[in-house]
Amino acid sequence: MQEVTVMTLTSNMKYKEEVSFLADTFKVFTTDHLSALLLFNGKAMPDDKTDMARILSSYASQKVIAKTEIFRRSDLLSNNNIPRMAWTKYGRHIKR
Repeated sequence: MQEVTVMTLTSNMKYKEEVSFLADTFKVFTTDHLSALLLFNGKAMPDDKTDMARILSSYASQKVIAKTEIFRRSDLLSNNNIPRMAWTKYGRHIKR
């Protein structure tokens, strides 16, 4: 079990620059923002779209970012418009 956790954290570290940029630049952001930034930077997207939330959760566990109580519908045409969790920089207080 520990090997899987270490491997997941290591593989998600390749997105640290993008996640830190989003946290420093936006009050709140979603997986849509991360997807757009990865495409813009020419980085490989995860094979499974649901991995985007896992990536952000792993950075939340490292206290880089934090969940908010805000949910936003996706603006991407390729998504199913299910509300997405909005994230913010760790330690920033966001009023709803």
